[in-house]
Amino acid sequence: MPRAGGHCTSGFISQVAELAIAHRLPAIAAFKVFPQAGLLMSYGPDLPDIYRRGAGYVDKILKGARPGDLPIELPSKYELVINVNTATFSKKVKM
Repeated sequence: MPRAGGHCTSGFISQVAELAIAHRLPAIAAFKVFPQAGLLMSYGPDLPDIYRRGAGYVDKILKGARPGDLPIELPSKYELVINVNTATFSKKVKM
């Protein structure tokens, strides 16, 4: 299954979705904008949560903490987004 995402495809989201549907490929991406454009599904970190947590790092650094002393954190919140229209279409055409 193709996996779309990253800086190379972000400018071509709708084209990637159109090609995946045209070629009957069940494509999966890392961000929810892809299923919103027509891909089958996405599973990835919740970006607003990452941005909020990043603001906490900026606050600590501005208050004098050394960036090297701050712990590295992994995303703790993930989103699974399924495009029901594409899934229904996939079932009808037997991808």
